[in-house]
Amino acid sequence: MGAHQLSATNRRLYRQSRLYSMKLDVEPGSLPATAGVAVYVLRDIWDLHGAYKFAMKNYYNAMKEELQAKGANTRWHDFRVKPDFQADALEAVVSIPDNTTATMDDFEADQGDFDFSEVEDESGTSHSFTLGPEGANEYGVMNQWQALDRVDDDPASASTILPYAGLTPGQDEANYDLLRTRGAAPPYGNVASSRLWRRVGIIKETPTGVSKLSTGYFDAPLGIVVLVSSAFTTTDQVYGMHVTFQAGDYKGVKAPAYATPVLTEAMEYEVV
Repeated sequence: MGAHQLSATNRRLYRQSRLYSMKLDVEPGSLPATAGVAVYVLRDIWDLHGAYKFAMKNYYNAMKEELQAKGANTRWHDFRVKPDFQADALEAVVSIPDNTTATMDDFEADQGDFDFSEVEDESGTSHSFTLGPEGANEYGVMNQWQALDRVDDDPASASTILPYAGLTPGQDEANYDLLRTRGAAPPYGNVASSRLWRRVGIIKETPTGVSKLSTGYFDAPLGIVVLVSSAFTTTDQVYGMHVTFQAGDYKGVKAPAYATPVLTEAMEYEVV
């Protein structure tokens, strides 16, 4: 979770709902470099963007009375959804001089709270939000998005009879049938995609040939990045990797807004 690690190391709130620009580098000779690291991020597609904004809109409107009351609105409140995988989290390392030797000691930065959002429905059941499948206590944001205004191909079953046939010159029964059936279904799967990830690339040091030790900067929706490597046998002491966030105007980093809640004059939240 890039936003979490950035918050911990820079000691500021970095919201999940941004498009973070970052890169990953490995040191030559390090275990991650020799083993290789595959880097994955969420696909920056309209379906995911719409699903996330729709989830945020419903969350804020469910909470609008409580948010407007101010008393329960904490300083570091943020809308966050769960990723759709189970994995250990690599945590950033900070260093201080050793008290007794001329060396530096490495420590994990204090993590603080980075809780995922929850809301209670009318029956009193608590739900979180996840990019994964729908669950008893989890709203699957892609499943909920799929239920919103999906395209129907009912025009394909419309009448084949041309209205006022023969009355208007130029009208043709065959052309009418073509219009009735072409474009009745969308040019994509009519179910919200659950294939949300793309591979940025593999960084690896090779004994011969060309080594690739940096991904270069890439965009990571929601700041979520998955790293896959045989070097990761534990979450502790996996040294030799460096994550760099590109400089920009969002608290010092490049991270355009992915979704922003706005309270309208009608006292309803819209997400832009």
